[in-house]
Amino acid sequence: MQTKAILSGCSFFLLFGCSLQGQLLHTRVADPINYSPNSFYWTPSASLFFCQIDGDQASGFNKLGFQFALTTGYRLKARNIDALELSMGIAERGSRRFFNAETLESAFHIRAKQIELQIAGLKQFGSIEALFGLRPTMLLKIQECEGVNPGIADDFARFGCLASMGMGCKLSKKVSCRLSLDYSVYSILRKNARLRLYNASGAFHNGLGVTLNYIP
Repeated sequence: MQTKAILSGCSFFLLFGCSLQGQLLHTRVADPINYSPNSFYWTPSASLFFCQIDGDQASGFNKLGFQFALTTGYRLKARNIDALELSMGIAERGSRRFFNAETLESAFHIRAKQIELQIAGLKQFGSIEALFGLRPTMLLKIQECEGVNPGIADDFARFGCLASMGMGCKLSKKVSCRLSLDYSVYSILRKNARLRLYNASGAFHNGLGVTLNYIP
């Protein structure tokens, strides 16, 4: 399963890269704030996530995650600066609980590595941009690093989807920053997951993100 997932991910990136190359050959590169309408732009980005999995019988955004992504966008209007974006990246999300000496709750650390493809719309309000969209995901690997849940890979579904919303602004001519909130649209568990380890309603990725975008 893992080999097929990696091959599928490579295929996704290849197609995405070819699409981006074609855009750059026929249009000027631009950022969404300072260029004319009906034009393409692109930007690489790095994100830091504060993560948890709702439904894993723990609480708190104790897991640090990350994402490295490449985004291409199309600006629609000059004055309103509306744009559509497509991004693809490699991310790690998950959940973490530290050992509690008072309650004797065991520690666990869930690490989920996945490919994330985001389709989003942008709206500009002065110097602030608002973002909303969907983020389909494909799980590459999931593990529990403390050894308390060795069969975790059998519990989680390969494909998922996150709803995403955020706000951002330019920090300089070459760098912009976004703050985002991501939440699973539906449970990330398989139908035959061991429900004694999770809530009956399912499990859901929940993440607060800080993203830095480089503007070429």
